[in-house]
Amino acid sequence: MNEEYWNNYYTRYTEPFEPSSFSRFALQYMNKAEKLIDLGCGNCRDSVFFSKNDINVIAIDKSESTQAICADVTKLRNINTTHSYARFLLHCLTDEEENDLLRWVKRNTKKYLFIETRSDAGNRLPSTHYRRYINMNKLLSKLIYFNFKIKYCKESNGLSIYDSKFGADENKQDIDPILIRVVAQA
Repeated sequence: MNEEYWNNYYTRYTEPFEPSSFSRFALQYMNKAEKLIDLGCGNCRDSVFFSKNDINVIAIDKSESTQAICADVTKLRNINTTHSYARFLLHCLTDEEENDLLRWVKRNTKKYLFIETRSDAGNRLPSTHYRRYINMNKLLSKLIYFNFKIKYCKESNGLSIYDSKFGADENKQDIDPILIRVVAQA
């Protein structure tokens, strides 16, 4: 259900939107010329932003309709990177896929893992595609289990306000979702 949904979505929205507020937030942890892998990059909106700010970006998405390298982020080979960036990805993965991804990130990332994902706090609206709401305490415990050090964590609304130009009709009811933001040192 997810692949078809996202292939259709990114066929309609090929041009990157303006960068997310999370990309602007994460940029403050980076230095020019560092390497970042954008995991589940979608239409590359944040990848383009990082690139314009002199970050060397590898953009990966499972959808064949994006401008990125088409790959399953849970089955990547070794790619040494300074940072790993996962915005709106974890809630698209099963718990087992998330574990595989975190193992990969831990092995391949020198500095930081940036996560922004939907929280299980608050409303859970029905969705036309797979969505697993994330419990913040469980996520933090899992990151610690995988030997990440938590540098920043916030669970709140106001982090990513829906804009109708994004065209995701189902989100019109979910204008200001409660999200989790994490910066974890690998």
